[in-house]
Amino acid sequence: MQKINLPYIALIVLVVVSIFSFKVAHENMETSSQLELLKTGIKRAGDSSVDLLMAMPESHYTFRPNEEMKSFAGEAGHMIRKLEQLHNSLNTGYASQKMRNLHNKSAIINEIDYSFDCLQTSLEMGRYDQDVHARITDFLSVNENQRNKLMVYLVLKGIEI
Repeated sequence: MQKINLPYIALIVLVVVSIFSFKVAHENMETSSQLELLKTGIKRAGDSSVDLLMAMPESHYTFRPNEEMKSFAGEAGHMIRKLEQLHNSLNTGYASQKMRNLHNKSAIINEIDYSFDCLQTSLEMGRYDQDVHARITDFLSVNENQRNKLMVYLVLKGIEI
């Protein structure tokens, strides 16, 4: 009968457990880093959206560069609808304030600020996986385009950003 070398087997088990533990810790750290980056992106997008909406005087919320384009308020309303779609797809529990007066500056700003806050809260409460990450990343890309449109409207009205 062959003698079992217990110290050798113990060392192998220890190495395997250490490698597995390192891998799990590394994956958790990666997920944590991705989540923190996503939260930062949401915060920046929300703050930037609100800043752009605040920059336009309420009297210019009906401004349209031409007849085919939406008004500034219409673009803001489109931003709200995209936020609602994201919340619905993620089942965050977000309940829109059902603001429908798209020409009321403070209501638009409050709705967008509230929606971004709810998204942030959803992530802080542990609602995060790769699907959530992909959906929010896609939304942030769309939101960047929406904010760029709002910037163009501001520039056309001669408002410094």
